[in-house]
Amino acid sequence: MVPAALNRLRYSKPVAWLRHYAWRAFLSFPVRRQCNLCGWRGRRFLTYYHRHVLCPRCGSQVRHRLIAAALETRADLTQGVAIAGRVLHISPEYCLALKLRPAARLYVAADYATADANVRADITKLPFRDGCFDTLFACDVLEHIADDRAALGELRRVLRPGGVAVLTVPQQDHLQTTFEDPSIATGEARAAVFGQPDHVRNYGADFRARVEQAGFRASEVDAQRFSPETVARHVLAPPVPSPTGPGRPGWNYRTIVFASAARSR
Repeated sequence: MVPAALNRLRYSKPVAWLRHYAWRAFLSFPVRRQCNLCGWRGRRFLTYYHRHVLCPRCGSQVRHRLIAAALETRADLTQGVAIAGRVLHISPEYCLALKLRPAARLYVAADYATADANVRADITKLPFRDGCFDTLFACDVLEHIADDRAALGELRRVLRPGGVAVLTVPQQDHLQTTFEDPSIATGEARAAVFGQPDHVRNYGADFRARVEQAGFRASEVDAQRFSPETVARHVLAPPVPSPTGPGRPGWNYRTIVFASAARSR
């Protein structure tokens, strides 16, 4: 009887809130890290897949903070991306929306499954007219899509000429050529090969070339484009790399692809 009561107390809302704020207070000092999306500052980030990469306030991860850093300081590598225009955010993340929604003239969030979106949509059949967005963001989406070439074609279609797609995928450490095998069809088999049951391929270093084959002009941004001080402060690379092995592709070396839709001749 007593253990059951203690268990209910442990998982009660008051105790959950107490734990939440106590943990945030513990992480607050000394100030060594800062999220460049929500502004949180503190001792270190939380663990999510990699150790010490998750912002305790907005939930940003390495890829999101790399995007923010590139938008703020590396205009030479972002293909002229304009988040002040018409923005499509696919599979919207709260942390990125903090930056995009206030800046955009029109902000549209679209997703296939989640309710946290304005539009329910399949990325391979987007319900938008040609050329209606200036910029779109699709972070860690394409590895879930069986026909990613069809998805890239749709992204190209809904961008205006010269519009920019900001894309990320988890790229397997040291893999040069993307690996996919449609015969790997069960969740268990996919987890063993691709690292997650809902992934359908392991992207390699050729992801940028794959994007360019869809009619984009692309550039890449990774942690090496920033000073060591900036990388450490905003955690633009995992402080503790994830090991590789069966079912663990690593995904330690994050790359952001800025892809400009080719202008019509």
